[in-house]
Amino acid sequence: MPEFSSIFESTLGIAIMIVFFGGSIFVHELGHFLAAKWRGLKVLKFSIGFGPKICAWKGKDGCEYRISLLPFGGYVALPQLADMGRLEGGEGRGDDGMSEEERLARSLPKISYFDKMVVSAAGAFFNVLFALVLAAVVWVVGLPTSVSQTSTVVGFVPEKINSGNIEVPCPAHAAGIRAGDKILEVDSNRPDSFSGIAELVAMGTGRSKDGKPQVGIKIERGGKILNVEVNPVLVKTNPKTGDEIRMIGVYPASSMKVAALMQNSPAQKAGMQVGDTVEKVGGQKVYSNYQVADILNKLKEGESVKVEVLRGGESVELGVKPEKFFTTKPLCLLKDKGGEKLLEFLSLSSDKSKYYTSDARAAIAVFWANEGCGFLSNARPGDVLIKACGGEISTLAELKARLNSRPNSHSSLVLSAPDGTNIREIFLPAGASAEIEEPNAKMLMGYEIRDSRIIVHPNVAAQFKENIVRTWGALKSLVSPSSDIGLKHLSGPVGIGRVMYKFSMIDIALVLSFAVLVNINLAILNLLPIPVLDGGHMLIATVSKIMRKPVPESAVAALQGFFMLMFVGLMFYVLYFDIMRWSGDNSEERLESLYKIYYTSDINFKK
Repeated sequence: MPEFSSIFESTLGIAIMIVFFGGSIFVHELGHFLAAKWRGLKVLKFSIGFGPKICAWKGKDGCEYRISLLPFGGYVALPQLADMGRLEGGEGRGDDGMSEEERLARSLPKISYFDKMVVSAAGAFFNVLFALVLAAVVWVVGLPTSVSQTSTVVGFVPEKINSGNIEVPCPAHAAGIRAGDKILEVDSNRPDSFSGIAELVAMGTGRSKDGKPQVGIKIERGGKILNVEVNPVLVKTNPKTGDEIRMIGVYPASSMKVAALMQNSPAQKAGMQVGDTVEKVGGQKVYSNYQVADILNKLKEGESVKVEVLRGGESVELGVKPEKFFTTKPLCLLKDKGGEKLLEFLSLSSDKSKYYTSDARAAIAVFWANEGCGFLSNARPGDVLIKACGGEISTLAELKARLNSRPNSHSSLVLSAPDGTNIREIFLPAGASAEIEEPNAKMLMGYEIRDSRIIVHPNVAAQFKENIVRTWGALKSLVSPSSDIGLKHLSGPVGIGRVMYKFSMIDIALVLSFAVLVNINLAILNLLPIPVLDGGHMLIATVSKIMRKPVPESAVAALQGFFMLMFVGLMFYVLYFDIMRWSGDNSEERLESLYKIYYTSDINFKK
């Protein structure tokens, strides 16, 4: 039954993706089609997708309706408007050297400037109408989110953050941003959610005098307005594409209301109750559990801390003695003779059934591999260790002993994919050694905080404003030489479809909201004054109107051909990175399953 349910959910997700992504393209082309019919233009073809046709049928109106092979767009062949058929889906030229569209265009009456503008703009107009309908539905049904995301109050600012497996100073902390600060503006733009802060930072174009990324943050602290300059770090977000985005290292504030207490926990022994709101820990006002954990981890083992909670409108002070717990499993670290880290291995132990997809021959997996070492290019996180130095290994201690017994020899490791396939051997340099890394420990009080889920109902105007600002901001970042956003960060049909599919697995309202963004994107991008786009047709028509004579057909054809080649090249470029990003995301998902094993949840407080 679970397998059937999973198949059903996946099929439904794919269907939803096709309906809303394909539907957005269909609506755009329908706008051109209906406008052309209204203005009395000859419609030769109406295609969803372009390239070779899959199927086609002739309508009573003489128009050929077709579904074409490449589902990256579509077109309406309008010989009186532009000869796009031969570029997008035509079958070539006849003996006279002309396409069917060109022959028809010469025999049909010329159309007015008004007709050209109306028909060209109709596609974008219909996308806007579709977005309006979808936004209205989102307004009614609402969007699922968390309380922490609805605020722009900072809950925690660490001293260091991870950038490419290297700890670096946290930009926000270095700039003086602290927990409790409310972020009002990012580069003069007002964020409406905490995720909006991250998005504005990522799309920023500011740079300092020495060329480093820079973002201006306006914050409110204790009723005072402060302006700070922050230098974001570039953090890799995908191992396959090498995507990097700007980050400043802030976490959102969250509700500090106690939802549950662990049995025999220090918090329970101190008198904490479900429903209490944790206000202060160690004299510090706290805004998130990340901040509480940071305070506790600075305590010595056995040391007590004062905790102030709000209970029934009154402040209650508790003395809590946190207990130390190991929250991760140990790792086996392999280093070369110079001390450079090569590999880390994790023992899967009894949790291996959660990771393996076939019978396991070993209980150890690669947890981390140094990408900078060429001889480790075949080692990926999640790979299973089959043999080390010619023998089977079942524990980290055995792996350490086996490698350290060969101090002057090259050591070999045999790895495989989790399902036992793709078996390969890698060789470590002479002098490589191994050591056991102790697990991480944390001081815990034993209470649980839950970020409440809520439904928000953004009105249509708010949704349009947000998505127009996002689209315009992305375009500015894309063309700005001082941003860190490039063409490879664009998402094509594959990337858009994946996002819709993932959202469909969570909540259909998220798909609807994303479809609003997609349609606004289509409307704005298609109105850009670039030949082969609707805005290009409008530009050529306007130039002809101003010149009072048509732009030479040869010039129009040359422009359209040039930009079509650029468009197709860009399409395949984006498609490549979409596929690589998909592969990278799959690797991250596999790594996430390892992290579930790495972090322990078996915490039992003693009486």
